[in-house]
Amino acid sequence: MTDEELRKLLEVTAAETRQEFRTEAAETQQHFDVTAAETQRHFDVTTTEMRQHFDGAAAEMRRHFDVTAERLEKRFDALAESLQHLDETITRSMAAIRAEMRQGFTETQAMIKSSGIESTSR
Repeated sequence: MTDEELRKLLEVTAAETRQEFRTEAAETQQHFDVTAAETQRHFDVTTTEMRQHFDGAAAEMRRHFDVTAERLEKRFDALAESLQHLDETITRSMAAIRAEMRQGFTETQAMIKSSGIESTSR
């Protein structure tokens, strides 16, 4: 083989190698693009599913919170009513005790006056 033939063979081989490299690079890029698109679609689907799940969970938590808040509100209302009733009962009891004490003081003073103890102690 002559130098010229060897040079032409190397040029042809280099050209073929470059062409194969370009073809492989194009195929690799195409495979990458397809894989990236599939990954993006999977990510989008997963993101949508997660959003729906979290939206549903948030709505359920809101419902539970509302039910709990309503139940607590009813209990607070019942507690306030009980406290008001207790306050009224204590107020009536205090008034009755004061009336009894006044009556007792009045009776004691009347007994003191009628017994004459008041005049001797002064």
